[in-house]
Amino acid sequence: VVGEGSFFSHLPRNASVVAYSSCKLWSLSPEDFDTLAKKHPTVALSLAMALGAIVASRMVDVSRRIAST
Repeated sequence: VVGEGSFFSHLPRNASVVAYSSCKLWSLSPEDFDTLAKKHPTVALSLAMALGAIVASRMVDVSRRIAST
């Protein structure tokens, strides 16, 4: 997952990503998420919960790195 901070905050992204090999990407704008939420609220909730879990995990990792310095 890349760009989750920008997705939730609606602020400009602050990072770029380069793939080192062929890959498939899927993008979802906040506007498209709103459409998804209206048409398929259960799917949107599951996606939001999964993204939230990723963000929380990354915050824990950062906290641990800060605490160990």
